[in-house]
Amino acid sequence: VEVSALAATRRVGRTGGTAGDVFETIREAYAAVGHDGEWRHHHQGGATGFAGREWFASPGDDTPVRLPMGYAWNPTVQGAKSEGTHLVTAKGVETLSATGDWPTLTVESVDGELRLDRPVPLGL
Repeated sequence: VEVSALAATRRVGRTGGTAGDVFETIREAYAAVGHDGEWRHHHQGGATGFAGREWFASPGDDTPVRLPMGYAWNPTVQGAKSEGTHLVTAKGVETLSATGDWPTLTVESVDGELRLDRPVPLGL
């Protein structure tokens, strides 16, 4: 879901879209991976900068998605959360919060538009 949100951020940022457009992709991604409606239990993130979030995306949100800009999407399902800070530009997505100290795996957006290395989940 996180990589799908980042792919949508880049796509709608290039075409003058809104946070609501990204949010719709987030909802669709949850459904595609078998967690329909899970987005209702936690905010999904948004643009980041000097504040933890400059804004949080929500359904129908007309806040413009701007590029280049930092984004931190944090999809959450019961018992698990993914979150990182990324610089999204018209040309790509750079993970800013990677340290190299944790193993990663390549994750693909639901639509296949973007592939990113993300931290391997910690199993307890």
